[in-house]
Amino acid sequence: MGGNALTPFIASRLTTSQLNSLLLHARKSLEGYFNPIEIPRFLVDKVEHGDLDLLCGTDDVRLIESLKGIMERGSINDHQHDHESPHVESDNYQVESDKERQSPRAWCGSVCKALHGTMWKRNSAEIHIGVPASIIGSTLSPVDGYEPFYQIDLILLPRYQVPFARLALSFAITPMLLALILRSISRSLTLHRAEIVLRHAPFVGVPGIDIALTSDPRAFCDWLGLNYTTWLETEFTHEHDLWEWLVDTEPDSLAGGALKRLGTEWETIKLNPEIARARKRAKGGPSASARFIDWLKRPESNWYSPSPIPTAVPATQPQSEEHAIPTTPETITSSSETSTPNNLIDPDHPKQLSDRAKAAVVFWGKLEEYEKELASRLVTARELASNQRRRIEARHRKEEEERNLKQLTQTISAVSVVDPEV
Repeated sequence: MGGNALTPFIASRLTTSQLNSLLLHARKSLEGYFNPIEIPRFLVDKVEHGDLDLLCGTDDVRLIESLKGIMERGSINDHQHDHESPHVESDNYQVESDKERQSPRAWCGSVCKALHGTMWKRNSAEIHIGVPASIIGSTLSPVDGYEPFYQIDLILLPRYQVPFARLALSFAITPMLLALILRSISRSLTLHRAEIVLRHAPFVGVPGIDIALTSDPRAFCDWLGLNYTTWLETEFTHEHDLWEWLVDTEPDSLAGGALKRLGTEWETIKLNPEIARARKRAKGGPSASARFIDWLKRPESNWYSPSPIPTAVPATQPQSEEHAIPTTPETITSSSETSTPNNLIDPDHPKQLSDRAKAAVVFWGKLEEYEKELASRLVTARELASNQRRRIEARHRKEEEERNLKQLTQTISAVSVVDPEV
């Protein structure tokens, strides 16, 4: 959050030395609450930090699920931390801490007190806590009438997701770059929190299918063709070092194929308009994705091509996924001559997964789960399509009746003009 989560109060920034001291304090204070407690990696040349992000693992998955809803906040000094939040429906779930049953709001207060914090704010399963700067011996002058504090962000995760979250959230720009590569592989693949998810909507008007593919960072890197061990053992000084790690892959790997597509001259403008928009809107310079794209497109880059590769197929021919435009739905439509308006549900012609998306589902052993979810959506689509047809038919009947009545009225009026006695 950059130290701004507890507005109107703004957290003091930390040097790397202060960040490490605050990390030691947090790990010791939260020992009984979370395991493991990890910190996303940051670039060596980063000398100042807005806050301390902690990836907090827990076996209490129900706790994470219960911490949903709008933002809420509390102060240790207001004696309100033992009350349930009136804003969050699932706050009736009880958590156990030190053998006492607490509401999530009271639990957030307990975590804040454990850190010797003075205020906290929760946004779903992320808790932002203000800790006095003096807790690590910092002597700072008061700011705008309040004591200086540091912000600690607790990101609650199931224990098994912490390693993947550390990979995905490190260096600030990693989420954007991994998402960029995944989108280039398939628009149905997305990086969601601490897992890779397949998202596909086979029917218009029916909730889409979401399937978690993996939360294993090593398996994920192996699948893409990236070296996870190198990531663990390398100190990255500048963002260019991270870029070098991303491109250290074989051309025929999934990551290599994505880099080829991203490195073509026309890819940036035509196939990734969101990058062009991000570059235009960025006030402090190009976005992380745009900077990476520009770096890939250097003439000396192995991934750069001044013309489309492969050659674009004629617009009159169906596009395979190798030529498909990533920013449009990459689904394969039915070859049936019967066309259905986009706003009508067509259970007989679901949008198919693209070849690369289906390959990912098969690779991660999720095909059976996908087919089960698809069958469920098909039942819903048929029910909705039936209701939709009935509504359309009823509307058509009403329109036909209105037309007939209007025509009859016009006929009677015409006859009356000719023969006033009618």
